[in-house]
Amino acid sequence: MWTLLIGVATFLPQSSDAANYFTLGGRDSIAHFSAYGVLTVLTGLALQGFSHKLRILTSFFFPVLLSIATESCQPLVGRAFEVSDMVANGMGVTVGLAAGAFAMVVLERAPEA
Repeated sequence: MWTLLIGVATFLPQSSDAANYFTLGGRDSIAHFSAYGVLTVLTGLALQGFSHKLRILTSFFFPVLLSIATESCQPLVGRAFEVSDMVANGMGVTVGLAAGAFAMVVLERAPEA
């Protein structure tokens, strides 16, 4: 569902009120950073039960590839390809991956109830 939300927000016309809402009132980089950070954590959570290596690799590559794909397709709908958006997405993925990895370690060490 979160991926669908990113997709919808990505392809809205830039001048629309909805696009302004999704970019946090013009704070585009914060919106990109946050959306991809959350996507990374959610991807890792969705893969619970799989090996740590698979979870980390998928949690990294899925959001990165989604970022590249959506930014590359934006010119097809009249929006601009922006490297700064991809950088913000990548920073969100990095922080999300670090937060997810930290959470995995903490949860594994926690005593079971």
